[in-house]
Amino acid sequence: MATKEQEVECLSRQAPIQLADKYVCNLGFYCPNNSDTHPPIYCPPTQECQIRRFQEFLNSCPQPQGVDEPIVCPPGSFCPSGSQIHPCPRGHYCPIGSVNPTPCMALSICPAGSEKEVQLLGLLCLLLVDAALIIAYCWRHMKSLRALSCTMRWKKPLEDTGVPLQPHTAASDTYSPTKTCWLTGLQPRGVEECRSPLPGNGIFIKFEGICLCLRQKDRPILTGISGEAHRGSLLGILGPSGSGKSSLVKILAGRGSATSGRVVYNGIQGHKSIYKYAIGFVPQDDIILPELTVYENVAHAAYVKLRGRQSSKALTQHVNELLCSLGLAHVQHSVVGNAEKRGISGGERKRVNIALELIGAPLALILDEPTSGLDSATALSLMKLIKSIALSGVTVICVLHQPRPDIFDLLDSILLLDSSQQVYSGMVSGVRSHFEAMGHRFHDGSDPNLADTILDTLSTLPQRSLRQPHQDPKRCSAGIRASWMHQVFCCLRRGILQQFRQPLTFGTEIIVGTSCGTIIGLAVYKYNGQLFHGIFRTPFEPLSSATNYGLVPELALLSCLAVTLAAAPASVETFGGEKHTIYREIESGHSCSAYFVGKDLSTIPRIILSSLHFTTFYAILATPLIPIGILFLGNTLYFYCMYGLAAAMSLMARRERSLLMAFLACLVVCMLNGYGPALIYVKEWNLQWLWFVCPGTWLAEAWVTEHTKPLHHLYDTQAAAEATGYTIGRTGFDLRQVYSSLEERIKRKGVN
Repeated sequence: MATKEQEVECLSRQAPIQLADKYVCNLGFYCPNNSDTHPPIYCPPTQECQIRRFQEFLNSCPQPQGVDEPIVCPPGSFCPSGSQIHPCPRGHYCPIGSVNPTPCMALSICPAGSEKEVQLLGLLCLLLVDAALIIAYCWRHMKSLRALSCTMRWKKPLEDTGVPLQPHTAASDTYSPTKTCWLTGLQPRGVEECRSPLPGNGIFIKFEGICLCLRQKDRPILTGISGEAHRGSLLGILGPSGSGKSSLVKILAGRGSATSGRVVYNGIQGHKSIYKYAIGFVPQDDIILPELTVYENVAHAAYVKLRGRQSSKALTQHVNELLCSLGLAHVQHSVVGNAEKRGISGGERKRVNIALELIGAPLALILDEPTSGLDSATALSLMKLIKSIALSGVTVICVLHQPRPDIFDLLDSILLLDSSQQVYSGMVSGVRSHFEAMGHRFHDGSDPNLADTILDTLSTLPQRSLRQPHQDPKRCSAGIRASWMHQVFCCLRRGILQQFRQPLTFGTEIIVGTSCGTIIGLAVYKYNGQLFHGIFRTPFEPLSSATNYGLVPELALLSCLAVTLAAAPASVETFGGEKHTIYREIESGHSCSAYFVGKDLSTIPRIILSSLHFTTFYAILATPLIPIGILFLGNTLYFYCMYGLAAAMSLMARRERSLLMAFLACLVVCMLNGYGPALIYVKEWNLQWLWFVCPGTWLAEAWVTEHTKPLHHLYDTQAAAEATGYTIGRTGFDLRQVYSSLEERIKRKGVN
């Protein structure tokens, strides 16, 4: 039988240290050989055990260093008492120092002997949500395709009637392009080569019975519109606001589809592939890159549309001649600019907009209100330019709102619309006799403004039977304006619709969150969920391995950075991209607070889904001890804070700088979470107030609390709190502070 001295001999053959005078076995330890006569001891470890205890993870020695030395209950087992050790049963997991097995959640992977829980419930939830979103998007997309296919089932093609154009006497034109310019008949090399596969010079466009209804609304946008545009002619589409002019030209240009009716291009029904690049469409808004010069914008379009047929030298000559023809030679090296940065004038921007389409040598050019926002002289000059384009053989269709007499005289034919219906279609010379036949009498006088008279007639006739008694303007406006709650609902509905129609942006945010959660989880996968190591409770302190107090705050910091990468760009796009819309709606009487409350609420589903993707993949790989619900809630609240801070930055900074400013602000807030510099040193500098106005500090403190709570019986968690500077045991308070932190207040002040 071994003597007492042999029994207490250490494996290192060094003298042991007695830890207590009587039997003591802390919770979470296995002490099979200890009793009042054999109290617990500490043996200096062997070299192999010492090296293992110095490791950052997996730093517990697998066996005691002496007969009477206690050993911490190993992972995958639980020790209900100091003399018993049992393997962890199936459906439970047992981290280091477990007294009782912890039940796993439903749909978790927990085989017998598990030391961690691999939770799959979140993965199932996000898969179901993602599948529902994909199905909803595909269903909506297929519905749109079916509606489009119905509109393309037109009848057999109409033939070109070949009606000769009536002679038109244009007004004197003070704008005369030089003889080297292609609009006067001398086209640059390659233009005819680009047109050679197409039949004829110009396109004869005929449309019949065009109808357009949106989502079964009572009032249609267009009803039975018919007309034609001949080669080399200028067709003007006139009518009051809301009569459907812009909708019609989008259909004729192939940018939109009609509910019923047919369009014929040179006898070919439908927008065939042969005319895909033969029709140029100039929208009402000037969509031009503001950072580039006039020449750079037009040259880029030329290289995209004509580079397959022409050399660089020929394209350069083509661009120069076109800029000369459009009167842009003197500003070709000027930056276009935008509403925030001054550049070329409004009329010059319109000409550049036309040049971007004209550079491809189209056979037809359709313009949506090209004179909108221009003064009378600039509008007349631009319309003379458009007339010269028509005289060069291009079929031109132009929407005009209220043309002056000089502009009206430039038109070859007109199409009058009113209240979605067609009033007149034909030559300009026949419009007066048409209205006289309807019973209208024109005032005698020299050079009357025929266009204004016609438009006034259209606008006044429907109102004669709709006169209402006079009401107080204040009373009318108060009754028309929606309530605050209704405005919130409208903004919420619009915000959700905007996000649903931006699947690429939303998908990018999801991918970023998923990728970051996966990368961070893989980085700590080796820890097997043991992300915190502290000092054992008294009197077993000498048995402790290397402490790891900084890993949890570090993971909180990495999570904050990941949330910033996913949330900041999306928030800038959501709020900063609508800055001008916000100002316009507020000026028109929209409630500022209702707009932002509705917009905030519309981002909550997006925030929740992004947080769910990040949290799920992080939890599967990192398997932390923190409950998945608290982890998800903390990440969601931090997502919301980053959305608020990025939105405030996007509203305060210029658009081109808003993303950078949002990233910088969110990065600073992320770094001030108490990890580096440690919060304990910050308190010594008396700067803790700056750290505690940032949500990252509160989130890190909540993480420290929830990671140490399951090990509170094993480690001295108060010592960990004193070493890091965090206050543990107040998770609910921490999460409330995450929500009500500084950037949320900044956001509220910034939007009001």
